[in-house]
Amino acid sequence: GFVGLLGSPLGRLVPGFVVPAASRPAGSWACLGAGCVGGALPVAVVGVFLWLWGGLVPLSSDAVTQHAAGVNLAAPAFALSMCAVLGVFYVASAWRGLAGLKRVDLWVVGAVVVGALAALLPATGWMRNVRDYGWLWRPSVQKAPDAADRSLLLALLAPCGALVLLCLWRSASARGSRLPALVLLLSMSGWLLAQSANAMAWQRYFEPAVLVMLVWLAAMSLGAGETEEPGREGRLVLLPAVLLGLFQAGLTVMLVIRPGLVGLL
Repeated sequence: GFVGLLGSPLGRLVPGFVVPAASRPAGSWACLGAGCVGGALPVAVVGVFLWLWGGLVPLSSDAVTQHAAGVNLAAPAFALSMCAVLGVFYVASAWRGLAGLKRVDLWVVGAVVVGALAALLPATGWMRNVRDYGWLWRPSVQKAPDAADRSLLLALLAPCGALVLLCLWRSASARGSRLPALVLLLSMSGWLLAQSANAMAWQRYFEPAVLVMLVWLAAMSLGAGETEEPGREGRLVLLPAVLLGLFQAGLTVMLVIRPGLVGLL
């Protein structure tokens, strides 16, 4: 929908600091129509399920109890914390976003404040069978100290995750991918809203989308041709991605394959 808006004559109303005028497609009302159709399609799909189920989850008592037990305000803090931990592997890309950093950068301050508020305003402590499974929830948050049911670990990681996303977006913008990066971040915001409507906050619901987002933003920060024939700067981005893959493989061996083998033996 946002892309359709930018491609229409209404796109000129979008402030230049959000999307530079040079990055906007030529104005056409057909683009706005296509954007509206594209935005209506998922709404129609959800409408079908609303009609069938009378709500957003199946009529199964377990599904209603577990997934429709209320909003999950810990989701933003957890998602940002995942960005911080996994974003370490893309620090070379994120570091480009700090180029030319001013002594007082209101965007950086704003990102840190948003991350801190996300982790401190709602309850973010560990909860069995609700905020439980995954290496960040258990044992990390579970064993770390908290105050008034606010995880001090997430309070530290969430602002870092917000800063990582800001820096990756700036890096992509510097490479001419400002609009695609913005669309990606808006899409992920919609995904996070959906996760926040689910009372469950298991890591497996968050990690795939966060990984895709980080990889995509890091790829946008590469210059033309660097993904095919990377120079030194490109290798600084691609090599950590390989290390992240090895890290994920090691987690799979330790947490999935090894227990299975032990059970068979």
